[in-house]
Amino acid sequence: MKLELLPVELVEAVCGFLTGFDAFELSHTSTKWLRLLSDGWAWHVRLVHGPAPANQQHLLHTWKRRYMLATSMLFHGLGSDDNDELAQASYACVEYPPPTEWGRFRWRHFALRTLHGESFSFDVWFCLLSVQTKSVYPGGVIFGLQSEERDTLDWPTYHQQFIVVDSKRSLYCSVLDAKTAVAKDLQYHRWYHLVLSYDRDLQRQIVYLDGEKVWSTSGALHREWHHLVHEQVGTGYVTAGGGDFPHPEFVGWYGFHGVLDEFRFWSTVLLEDDVRHLARGGAMSTTKTLCGTLKYPGLRGPQSGINVELVTCTRPAEGRPVEIITYGPKGNTVPLVREASRSRAAFA
Repeated sequence: MKLELLPVELVEAVCGFLTGFDAFELSHTSTKWLRLLSDGWAWHVRLVHGPAPANQQHLLHTWKRRYMLATSMLFHGLGSDDNDELAQASYACVEYPPPTEWGRFRWRHFALRTLHGESFSFDVWFCLLSVQTKSVYPGGVIFGLQSEERDTLDWPTYHQQFIVVDSKRSLYCSVLDAKTAVAKDLQYHRWYHLVLSYDRDLQRQIVYLDGEKVWSTSGALHREWHHLVHEQVGTGYVTAGGGDFPHPEFVGWYGFHGVLDEFRFWSTVLLEDDVRHLARGGAMSTTKTLCGTLKYPGLRGPQSGINVELVTCTRPAEGRPVEIITYGPKGNTVPLVREASRSRAAFA
């Protein structure tokens, strides 16, 4: 029996296991598939978990196009020759979200240090890329802060990595002096959602991975906080000191080898329900104060990226496996990275 002859409800259920790119190609094989796979709601849930806002209902027909135009940011990482020269760097800066007063009247790049007097949270979607030729180190600094800018030739006296994945694929995330691996043996080509919340009044830090609490501790903000006046996403200065950053003798800029979809900062403590909603690919309500974002609203990528490549790939709301897509002859999609399993059960 042909699949398109099955009941519509069953066809929709089966197509829910396809990536959006597979569904897009299938929709252009016949007029019947085009009709079946052009439902705006089906494309909305591939991009954003949860119902579409009431003021967006009349735009559901645009979500198929939005999906195909959506991009994430690929950072090239540190070469195994340890060449961390600026010409090899790949990084971006978080920006104040327009059109708020933050964006109009403050400097362009967001600075975490400005939130030292209040509670805050940040969340990031990231994916590690495997090393095919061993010419690039795995992992790298996702969020680095230091006393000097990345484009300076001066050695930064003060430098910290608030989010870093070492070359053994262990994840570290902390804004305190205390630092520990919050996850180990991270998988390649898989979306991870990371959240850190810091309650200023309680001096309490909570870290979540994929919606689950993985570490909670108390303490003052890092002792070097006020010296960390420059920050960027995708690289950071490290003094390995015997660790796997990326190897015991390394001193320099440890670039991240992977993909980021979003990096957001909130001037509030995210509740556990908020964290779980974001980890399923949801969007935060407008009542939450967004004060920094790596991606502007809409289709625009980072405005401050240096050697950052915008790539088309499966979206976080679709499920964990990541496929990076390029376009071959006649517009056909060709997967650069493809996982055999792409079950959506992780979000069930």
